[in-house]
Amino acid sequence: MTAFLIQNIAPIMFGALVIFLLIGYPVAFALAANGIFFGLLGIKLGLLEPSLFQALPERMWGVMSNDTLLAVPFFTFMGLILERSGMAEDLLDTIGQLFGPLRGGLAFAVIFVGALLAATTGAYSEIVKLAFPTPLEGANILYTVSYEDGPRINPQGSLKEGQSVFVKNWMIFNVTATDKS
Repeated sequence: MTAFLIQNIAPIMFGALVIFLLIGYPVAFALAANGIFFGLLGIKLGLLEPSLFQALPERMWGVMSNDTLLAVPFFTFMGLILERSGMAEDLLDTIGQLFGPLRGGLAFAVIFVGALLAATTGAYSEIVKLAFPTPLEGANILYTVSYEDGPRINPQGSLKEGQSVFVKNWMIFNVTATDKS
């Protein structure tokens, strides 16, 4: 029995994941439980070293502190808002009518709407990177970001680190770098 498990652990692991999902567990919990269960089984069978589990908190912290991965829940939330408000469907219908007669028109419409929605916010760090692609030398450099002709809610203003603003056509950004010494 042990030799069978060792030889077929990957298909058994996949089958167990399918069973977890068919039972109705959420995907994140099913993946985590499946990985931990088969990790412990792998240690018991001598396929894995116990030190792998000792590194688990460090790996989890590394994933949670990754700034790029923070975008995933924010884009999910934005998609939910667009779906519930009906804006995404209206955009797809309108762009679909434009590209409808073309072959692959729906694909063009989805790509076009995705490109429109991806560029709707301007974060402080993104705007600074656009203005200064290579960071200036010195630890005391402070960037000041101001904008004009912005959205109706706040047509003029400035951004501090961590803030963002909705971007619209013909919006003007001014980015200056100063030495705060």
